Amino acid sequence: MSFTKIGLVLVILMYSILLFNSLEEDKLTQANQLKTKYSTVINNTLNDTAYTMLSTIKYENEVMQLNIEECLKTFRKTLTVNLNIEHSDVYYTDFMNHVPLILFIDGDGLYSYALSSTGGTLEHVLHEKRYFTYYDDIEDLVIRFTFSDYYEIYDTTYNLAYRGSFSELKALGIANSVFSLTEDKVIELRNKIVMEHINNELLRINDHNNYAEAIGVGYKFFIPDANTTFTNTINSPGIATFIQGISLGKDNLNVADFAVATVVDSEIIEGYDNAGRLVYYEISNPNKIGTYVESFNTKKEAAQAGYYPSSY
Repeated sequence: MSFTKIGLVLVILMYSILLFNSLEEDKLTQANQLKTKYSTVINNTLNDTAYTMLSTIKYENEVMQLNIEECLKTFRKTLTVNLNIEHSDVYYTDFMNHVPLILFIDGDGLYSYALSSTGGTLEHVLHEKRYFTYYDDIEDLVIRFTFSDYYEIYDTTYNLAYRGSFSELKALGIANSVFSLTEDKVIELRNKIVMEHINNELLRINDHNNYAEAIGVGYKFFIPDANTTFTNTINSPGIATFIQGISLGKDNLNVADFAVATVVDSEIIEGYDNAGRLVYYEISNPNKIGTYVESFNTKKEAAQAGYYPSSY
């Protein structure tokens, strides 16, 4: 082989290697840009949704309730505006195919927003609320936990209901398998029940896999480790969004570990004397009755000082 041919082969080989490396670098740069773009969009969406969650919370029987419809509106609006697809249902649906589950963790239960078949059409729907319940098989009672110092006990045999704080229900001497424990132990039990409910709802991701396969989404969605994801969530309501399988070239973007926004109940509590009966209200409650006596940082402090919930 002549030197000219050898030189030509070397030039071609080197050019091919340089071109290949250049293409790989371009793909890596594009992947990083996509990752940054989607991560920013998802963070903005969760932050806006968390703000809506915080600003629209209401109370029922001393328990925080999320305005889920408003949260979902904010989620869609922020997501579509940031992706510049606010006028395209097709692109929004395509993105949501990679959202196997959104969990709304309420003050006394949770809702799942997940893909479901309704009338032959696949779409995300809000599923029925799952309350944080525990069955006491010794006394045949159903106990409903909340993130507040408020509990409900249902006697299904005699069709009776008991509601109140830990100390109030403990004094009644019912559901002793729970309320004979210390308050700290009851909170531990509540947290365990909450985690069990969350784990059960995460199984909906398996259903999403079946639906995704039917619509041609070539990705195997996985169930994350709830014990890691929800470590800081089980003490208060919040929202968790699971997004998986967004293509970044060779890799996929999966977010679940930082997709949790928690709510902290820090509203001032006011104690009132209502004809000799001490009751407490949230400061924002417009229906206070009686004479103002003092304020507290938490409902637990008010209860320890001898005040009862206004709804009791």
